[in-house]
Amino acid sequence: METKSITKLQAAKFASDYLTQRDNALAIQVIDGWVWNYETKRKLFPVVEMDERESELFDRVTECFISSGSMFAGCLKNAGILSTIIDELTYKINVIDHLKSKETRVFWESHKRVFNDFYLKDSEYEFVYEKAKGNEKKIRDSIDAGFVVICSIWIKPWYPSGRGHLIVIKGYVLDDNGNVTAWICDDPFGDCLTKYINHNGHDVRYDMNNWKKMMGSPEDKPRLFGYVRKKLK
Repeated sequence: METKSITKLQAAKFASDYLTQRDNALAIQVIDGWVWNYETKRKLFPVVEMDERESELFDRVTECFISSGSMFAGCLKNAGILSTIIDELTYKINVIDHLKSKETRVFWESHKRVFNDFYLKDSEYEFVYEKAKGNEKKIRDSIDAGFVVICSIWIKPWYPSGRGHLIVIKGYVLDDNGNVTAWICDDPFGDCLTKYINHNGHDVRYDMNNWKKMMGSPEDKPRLFGYVRKKLK
């Protein structure tokens, strides 16, 4: 009698709701009748032109760190580590406000600083990051502990104009031998394996063959992942 293989899934207990970067707007200020970009401090257009120029405020391509960071913070809220919800705009402004000289919001250190010096300052947890390639067990361990991880992937094979991209890994699929065959992810830009033609990146599965490609960035630009752990004494 033929035995049927049963797919085994493991998901992070505290994973938060899916967020898409495609509806994110720029952080702006209104000063003396003008709309300014809060991040770049550049004047955009007069406030009276807001209705016809509102579309210029949406940045659908470079917002992955903001959406992924907010989803990660949502996981910590679900776990009772954070007391409030950190939405995408709040998270973006917090990161911008904590940048050091010559940093941009794509720097992992800036996000680590926001979590450790601001969100997690008075908790028993800390945010750390390290290379993802070869550290799959740590990713799995974090999920087993109930937490998602933020992970950078190399998307150039599927999206030639792109390079680095941030997703949330929230679970995994096991084969009969207990080996991880795929990661279950929330990708804020959509489904990478469709070349992002499919904009829905909720619960997408990236199998291990494609995972190897996603870790295939140049050696001087390794893919990283961030997670929380109890503070070391």
